Amino acid sequence: MNTRLKVEINPKPIKIDRPHGIDTYMDTIEYVGLEEVSRSGLKGRRNRPIVSSGEKPMDGVNYKHRTANGKNFWVQYSSKTEVKKKWLEDIADALDIEIRVEVAPK
Repeated sequence: MNTRLKVEINPKPIKIDRPHGIDTYMDTIEYVGLEEVSRSGLKGRRNRPIVSSGEKPMDGVNYKHRTANGKNFWVQYSSKTEVKKKWLEDIADALDIEIRVEVAPK
């Protein structure tokens, strides 16, 4: 079954719901703050940072490039929607953000 992510960040609430899970995942991390997530030190696959700054890591893990405030960031991602959901929840816990992440059918 094809799935996507639906995110609600409170208390405002802010809703992020794109047609593809990867887009919701990336938009949510950008909304929360690339620099903040990078500083959190959270790890994903192969014990590598979910968000790293500077040069692209060359370790066989999938990354997407983003920029914020003139800095380069590399956001680790997974093809599995459930993994992206867990990472978003981990980020919210680390940064004390109230978030609801749902895996929904496309």
